[in-house]
Amino acid sequence: MTVAGPSAEITFNRNQICDSSKQQINPQLIETSIFQSEIVGFEEGVYALKDPKPVTVPAKIVEIWRRDRIDNQAIEVITYYDSVSQLSTTKIYYATLNADTSYTPKVIPEFAVTHTTVGG
Repeated sequence: MTVAGPSAEITFNRNQICDSSKQQINPQLIETSIFQSEIVGFEEGVYALKDPKPVTVPAKIVEIWRRDRIDNQAIEVITYYDSVSQLSTTKIYYATLNADTSYTPKVIPEFAVTHTTVGG
């Protein structure tokens, strides 16, 4: 997905190729994070903001993006799967409340998690 100014374009790689179908979308329909700018959501999908003309399918992809943003003291969990190493990692973003009622964003760096394939 690429977002530039008032427009956005999404590339669907449903066939595991990097130049499948492209679609113009309304940027107001994109769900964003208060912690990071690499992952966005659109119509129940999770997308990485990447090079608009990739030459290969990335080995490391986002498998899960879960967030709870009731207020500024939010939490966000991103799980990646690396098809080369066949390992999954998770990164956690969160915010802590300061004495002056402001929030400080924090991150727990990527750590290994178990990846289970069902029926494979």
